[in-house]
Amino acid sequence: MNDSSRSLVANCPGCDLPVIADEAVHVVFSEGPQGPDWRFSLLTCRECTHPMVIYSENSDDLTEGFIDPHWLYPLGEDEYQVDSIPGELRREINEGKRCFVHGLYTASVVMAGRTLEGLALLHGVREKTLVKSLERLRESGILDGRLVDWAAQLRVMRNEAAHFQGTHVSRQDAADVLALTEAILDYVYVFTKRFEEFTRRRQTDKKSQRSEGAKNEQ
Repeated sequence: MNDSSRSLVANCPGCDLPVIADEAVHVVFSEGPQGPDWRFSLLTCRECTHPMVIYSENSDDLTEGFIDPHWLYPLGEDEYQVDSIPGELRREINEGKRCFVHGLYTASVVMAGRTLEGLALLHGVREKTLVKSLERLRESGILDGRLVDWAAQLRVMRNEAAHFQGTHVSRQDAADVLALTEAILDYVYVFTKRFEEFTRRRQTDKKSQRSEGAKNEQ
């Protein structure tokens, strides 16, 4: 442990507001010569001193602050909160994220697979296998080709995680699976909707402009 300390902005469970949280104490733990050093930190709210606990990759450069912090308490800091995503899918992916925070990487990949299965079911796709469901989503235009390729890789990882094969799911693989799953959800429920709204707005504006032009010519 060294004397350097860090701060970050966090939602304090005591104040129920974004605050500055200061590091009170930390411990650096190494996963071994092949892994990074992790900094486990106890933070306190600058306003009410409520405690918070995170871990992140350690850096000797204080200007970098905390590198991609993961919240151990309160857990809600790491959760995926996008209102346009159906609640049942948010619950699945957030359970996967909680598993990840606690180092249960295999379980987090399984939950990502469940999220994709739920995505298919909510779009009326009920094939016997996830790969067939993903192909149906492609055919119906819900997913494009690149996203289906991503999802197919996630399916492979999910199958490896769901069945005992004597293999180990690494932290990085689990992080990538969760990130790609979130990207797929964002594409289906956030960006596609935003693009459709943008297209409708543009069409309405063009009709309005043509109408105004016709009136001016009269």
